Amino acid sequence: KNGVINLDPTKLNLPSGFKRPSVALKFDWQKRLYCASIDGSIAVLGMPPTSNEKVTLDHVFKNHSCRLPNKSHHFPFVFLDITSDGNWLAAGRFSSGKGAVHIFALPSSEAGNYQHWWSVPEMEATVNCIKLLGGGSAESS
Repeated sequence: KNGVINLDPTKLNLPSGFKRPSVALKFDWQKRLYCASIDGSIAVLGMPPTSNEKVTLDHVFKNHSCRLPNKSHHFPFVFLDITSDGNWLAAGRFSSGKGAVHIFALPSSEAGNYQHWWSVPEMEATVNCIKLLGGGSAESS
């Protein structure tokens, strides 16, 4: 009403499968919230249209750490970015003074799949920020 927006904080009803602290958050254009948790996983939460409805747990990225040394995947992702077309998620972490970047494919339709696409091996330099450029297609890169 009259151009006034209600900014009162609202407690969300989170799914039981994901009630842990997050260190990085990112919304996409489909009203999904990507939460990088302290255990190294990334949860994709479907946000309801009203605060009375329950948030859905659409997906949890956790298989990206299965081939990494045990010490490296216990560090959380601290940077998240999503391409403007919503097809790719980049996640960066630093662990013990080293950095790593992971790229995830996101579904472009309800029938699509979430997938860990590739990762850059640990680098000597830490990751300080991440930004995906272009529209997400090979032509725009």
